[in-house]
Amino acid sequence: MNFITIIALLILIIIPAFKKSFLIVQQSEAYIIERLGKYHRTLNSGLNFVNPFIDKIKAKFDLREQIMEIPMQCIKTKDNQLILVGIIIFYQITNPVKAYYDNLDADSLANNSFFKSSSKLRNDIYTRSMSTIKNVISNMNLQEVKNSNEKNFNVTFLEELKYDDYGFKLDSTTCGYEITRVALKIQ
Repeated sequence: MNFITIIALLILIIIPAFKKSFLIVQQSEAYIIERLGKYHRTLNSGLNFVNPFIDKIKAKFDLREQIMEIPMQCIKTKDNQLILVGIIIFYQITNPVKAYYDNLDADSLANNSFFKSSSKLRNDIYTRSMSTIKNVISNMNLQEVKNSNEKNFNVTFLEELKYDDYGFKLDSTTCGYEITRVALKIQ
């Protein structure tokens, strides 16, 4: 082979590798990078360098506030009245590493569907929120529920949400996400 052929082959290999080694992460996004199958680092917004041969983007997270709407639920109040409550949960990913590795499930791994959202992560948010909302409403009578404004309910809800069933404190550092507020539609 002559010298020009070798140079051309090197250029064809080096240029694509060079292009893949620089990633631009958009504002309010974070990428989880694994090196050789092990967590390496989190890429924040801006220009980042990765080794295209051994680094792999494992997950992409939107760090903006997300919305999860839950259909009407029947909840019993303190005075044994049943009310229908529609719930909108506002949450935000605060620690992508915790949110990813603490909420992995087999379906996400098999389908590589974690790039959009983890069903286990959303299920965890749903379960924590619903159990806390049911707890808060079951300690109020029907009139208190109807008269409480959204701000007062959110204060009570967020205070109750800080601790799990066993008294352990739950916050954004332990879960990787933070539930910022809820909106109720009572019928």
